[in-house]
Amino acid sequence: MFAAINVWINTRDRSAAAAEFDKTLDQVRYSVVSDEAARDILSIIPGDVVADLEARADQCWTGYRQVLGGRYLPTEVDSATISVQACVCRELSRAVGSLQVPESRVRAIQYLNKSLVYTSAEQTRYTEAR
Repeated sequence: MFAAINVWINTRDRSAAAAEFDKTLDQVRYSVVSDEAARDILSIIPGDVVADLEARADQCWTGYRQVLGGRYLPTEVDSATISVQACVCRELSRAVGSLQVPESRVRAIQYLNKSLVYTSAEQTRYTEAR
């Protein structure tokens, strides 16, 4: 998903961003690394909590993909781009905030969250400059 966001930010091409979204989703969905990460997450977070977080995040991703594939104005795609990043950050925060997560994993999640917020702030500056 973040590869698609980068394509949108750099090119402002919805079709290219949608294609990148689909390609990345397929790669991640069938990746050994994703399977290992899922097992790690399930070892520290109950399955029903993960399923709930995943369902909410999936709604955000699905909505973003619909915007990329639809007939939306660039400002609407910008808003959706910011919203999907906020959604992922929110779900990561929920996972960390409500559970006992080992410190090493907290640092990794904080790093990812910081990266996403920076990207979102960068997108906001870009949008405001237009």
